[in-house]
Amino acid sequence: MRNSAKKFLIVTIGWTVLSILVMLGLFSLADKDWLKPGQIGHGVAAVIVPHHLLVEPYMEKFYVQLADVRHDWKRVVIIGPNHFNYGTRAVRSVLELKGVDGHGEKFSINIDQEAVRKLAAVGAVNLEDKYFEREHGIFVQDKFLDKYFPEAKVVPVIIKNGTSLASLQRLVEGLQSLNDGETLFLFSVDFSHYTNEDFAVKNDQRTLGWLAAMGGRDDAVQFAFLRENAKSFDQVHADSVAVDSPESLWILGKLAEKNHWKFQLWARTSSASMAGMKDPSQNTSHIFGWLSE
Repeated sequence: MRNSAKKFLIVTIGWTVLSILVMLGLFSLADKDWLKPGQIGHGVAAVIVPHHLLVEPYMEKFYVQLADVRHDWKRVVIIGPNHFNYGTRAVRSVLELKGVDGHGEKFSINIDQEAVRKLAAVGAVNLEDKYFEREHGIFVQDKFLDKYFPEAKVVPVIIKNGTSLASLQRLVEGLQSLNDGETLFLFSVDFSHYTNEDFAVKNDQRTLGWLAAMGGRDDAVQFAFLRENAKSFDQVHADSVAVDSPESLWILGKLAEKNHWKFQLWARTSSASMAGMKDPSQNTSHIFGWLSE
């Protein structure tokens, strides 16, 4: 009981301090600087890419740079949320995946069945295909993977919000076994939802602060901290969030810790900054980044 209370206190203090620093502007960057795409460096091992096609021009630029840095990935592991909580299992993958995307175009993803079976054998994922083809966090990325990494096979993993820490720990160990120097880990994650741009910026500043300093904490503390961090500063809308998949970011943080990866921001965009949307319920923010040793 004492340990639980201590962890709760650590999480509460840490989240409060980070929130105060953000509100004071100590993790700030000018919006105009955020919107300028950076340069992906060599040694990239993992990336964060949004799955919101409003920002498709930026996605295209990001993938072009990624392919310029390295084009011969053997495998791409896509990790993202199960947006609609389809299926019964918390962490899911499939051996076959095809369907019709959000534009009505057919897609068929080249699955690395051997790798997926390996993950399933150690309990890292569950094989459940119900409505998997509807998960845009996966199929949105396939368009770019087909274009820029046509030889790479894909390991798709989707995670429900509320997934247990034990399940995520098993997934980390399974993913680490695939980290052979020929595997790119792609985190398909969007960030602030359903909030005005001022609050979205504050949310993203806080998230960037976490990405810059992730790792080095007890698993349970880090997990609770991220879940709390995923809440938006603005809770006017019932579904306002700062991160649509804190579970995916926890996986990213653990892999980064194990492999000594450091995060580099490439660009930050949003519906408001790109399309001038004023309605908070239409705003989604996007963080592009890459990780290397």
